[in-house]
Amino acid sequence: RYTDLMVRMNIQPWPLSGHSLVAYVSALVREGRVKAETVVDYVGKLQCSNRRYAEDISGPAKEMVRLAVLGANRILGWQEPLRARTLTKSEIRVVALSRPESGRQAAPVVFLVGVCGLLRLRELVELDRSSVTWVEHGEQNRPYAILSIVRAKTDQRAKGRKTVIGCCYGGDGSCDEVVCPYHRLREWWCATEGMVGPLFASSYEELDLDLRDLIQRASS
Repeated sequence: RYTDLMVRMNIQPWPLSGHSLVAYVSALVREGRVKAETVVDYVGKLQCSNRRYAEDISGPAKEMVRLAVLGANRILGWQEPLRARTLTKSEIRVVALSRPESGRQAAPVVFLVGVCGLLRLRELVELDRSSVTWVEHGEQNRPYAILSIVRAKTDQRAKGRKTVIGCCYGGDGSCDEVVCPYHRLREWWCATEGMVGPLFASSYEELDLDLRDLIQRASS
């Protein structure tokens, strides 16, 4: 797209110049279909591609481009990317003990298993009962569950992977910790015995809404 645009504007596209980059940024802003973050991303990728043709553009040209990008940010409105806030131990406990407004009971279990196993919501939603293997006596005689993740975001070859969900109780005797991912998952498993379909009996959209509700309440 960049090359075609430069040809239409009678500007030599390669190697890059301050003039060609400023013209490109101006065209993107006039078009108004991209975000400021996208403009920055495009300019960076063009500068990387330019290394096949020449060294980096000169100092004065870099300043021209910097000012053009700064102007694009002001016109289009730069938005800082949203980052999930890390919950405290007390907030995690609140989530574990809460129930969303929808009344669906799976959300706290999904939350604890996801946090323990570093699993994405999409991976959790796709689990079914055949995805879980229970090990009653593991290391140090503590139980754990093995989850078979069929499709993971980072699993480009679709080989699948396994994630262990253990008991968080370190002492002797039975575990009564409400934030224990293993025992909360076990309770859910027993309560839904005979159920077919997804393990947590909810869609991605339903659980996403429920988790947002629980986390919002725990954070407020």
